[in-house]
Amino acid sequence: MTSAERRAGFGWVIAFMLFCAANQYARMQWNTGVRYLMPLVPFLFLAACDGLGRLPGALMGVVIGACTLHEWVICLARTCDIRSDWAALLDHGPRLPWLSVLAATPTGRDLVTHPGALSIAILGVLCAALAPWWWRARPLSPTSASARRQRVHATPA
Repeated sequence: MTSAERRAGFGWVIAFMLFCAANQYARMQWNTGVRYLMPLVPFLFLAACDGLGRLPGALMGVVIGACTLHEWVICLARTCDIRSDWAALLDHGPRLPWLSVLAATPTGRDLVTHPGALSIAILGVLCAALAPWWWRARPLSPTSASARRQRVHATPA
């Protein structure tokens, strides 16, 4: 991202926040949060990408794992209390929402007795099915052993 693009993005963020602060959105929608500021997220993420791109691979993996786990907790619990969502994840394990709803229905109680265990099994099968495709789709790293072998054995043109 060039400095001109960065300045334009930050200018947009500041102008948008100033506009939203100058009106009465927060009083009209006191119970829905700051939903009107969501158009700023892509611009702020682009600004954060420069710093994220400089992280070492292991630290980047930790950040990605922590963010993915937190989003999992927020998305799959469907409540507004993050502490209780984390407590439910730690107490009952990961659960797919549709499977939990099915287990709570009268006809689904007999079909799904342990939604947490079945959720883990479904996710495991999905990951096992996608893993070979993901490994084939990854490009060779220029420092990998197979890429070095290909460069050594390549004939000059």
